Amino acid sequence: MILGDCVDRDRGTDAEIAAALERSDARLLIVANTIVPGVASMRDGRVYAVDVNSNEAASEVLVFEHGQPRVVDTGIARNIVENEEPAFREFNPSESRDRQLLLDMVRDLRRLSGLPYPY
Repeated sequence: MILGDCVDRDRGTDAEIAAALERSDARLLIVANTIVPGVASMRDGRVYAVDVNSNEAASEVLVFEHGQPRVVDTGIARNIVENEEPAFREFNPSESRDRQLLLDMVRDLRRLSGLPYPY
């Protein structure tokens, strides 16, 4: 089962959502890149849909405080440039900025792995 399919109100069932959450040992399912006007709580609060790639979406973010979801309006416009080519360059481990990027990623992953479960 594709999790995204069971979020759509016209597809999937509440039982499929419950089964997906149980298999993942999770309380909530967060779905990003979903066309919604703002952060949307769905399926009795078990699913949150977030649109991150649209200027039309509300300037909202989903945050968790003490394990509880909360929608916060940032008040900051997205200003996404439509049809802009993505910036890309090759990763080069001989460049100091790329080595630093790699070290920062490892540091952040170590910090994240230290979060108590469930977060």
